[in-house]
Amino acid sequence: METSSLSFNNGIKKLLLRDYAGAVTDFTRSIEEEPNNIATYNNRGFAKNKLNDTTDEIADYSKAIEIDPEDETALFNRGISKVRLRDYPGAITDLNRVIEISPQNSKAYYYRAISRDNTKIDTYDQQAMAVADILKALEINPDLQIPFINSDPERDWIHY
Repeated sequence: METSSLSFNNGIKKLLLRDYAGAVTDFTRSIEEEPNNIATYNNRGFAKNKLNDTTDEIADYSKAIEIDPEDETALFNRGISKVRLRDYPGAITDLNRVIEISPQNSKAYYYRAISRDNTKIDTYDQQAMAVADILKALEINPDLQIPFINSDPERDWIHY
């Protein structure tokens, strides 16, 4: 019988090979064997993201957050998924938590800026907060290359 460690490791290998459907299968097997492994939910969520299965992707990140409400990776990934779905208020909520947990996370400030800039509340205050977030992101990391929403942040999301 395959152990969850082996299933998890096989899932990671398949992620790195860009075999996302295979990774989902292996991570699902790992979850069946060890249902409270946060890294498995994060990685399966990432694989589902690459398969454009955003609803299930968010469900995996939410399960990881249910297990550990302080899991920065799951909160960040769910926030980014909500940005892609244009759920900007939900993204702001998740990214606020990421920033509380890890105030030096420049990418959280960047994506929160995107969310603030795109909310339906088109006010000077909202725009000013978005600019402040961009400036904070660059203060934390002056070399930050502002990523595009549709970029391939694969290595940033894989949680070993």
